[in-house]
Amino acid sequence: MANALPLFADHGYSGVSMRAIAAAAGLTIGTLYHYFSNKEALYLGVLQASYASCAEQWQTIFDAPTPPLERLRDYLLQYCKFAAENKEFVGLVKREQLEGNPQRMELMAKVLLGEQFEKTWQLLEEINPDIDARMAANSLIGMVVHHFEIAALRQRFPQHRDEYDDPARVSEHIYQLLVHGLLGKPAE
Repeated sequence: MANALPLFADHGYSGVSMRAIAAAAGLTIGTLYHYFSNKEALYLGVLQASYASCAEQWQTIFDAPTPPLERLRDYLLQYCKFAAENKEFVGLVKREQLEGNPQRMELMAKVLLGEQFEKTWQLLEEINPDIDARMAANSLIGMVVHHFEIAALRQRFPQHRDEYDDPARVSEHIYQLLVHGLLGKPAE
């Protein structure tokens, strides 16, 4: 499955054949079909394998008996590390969004990313029940994912600093924005 992720990320689901995946993995097509009945099963397996360890770690953070702001800070750090270290997975999610295939979007939303989104908005609602927690969760996820999606471009912006690529620095920056806002006080 490790050989399939970069192929899916670079070429998209539709642009990759089972033969290409088998060749990249050094397998015969028959062997690949022995383990995966079709490309969709392989694709789902690749997504789940790429995401599983972090999803478990995030669940531990969400369920921790610590104050909600501490859980938010811990979650942001781990999420930023995941996005920085798993560029192919992030690229694959971006590619899927651009292609917009309804079945694969449904698969990602329900099977893969839905629980993370739900736990994120629940944590944000616990911190402040007066906000639109679902919108805030979208914003949080967007800030993290987009920051690491544009790494190659961001490094060419004027005044770029290497620390902007450090997951710990990015997570703390996003945490401060979420908790204190740009002005450090409510907008009028």
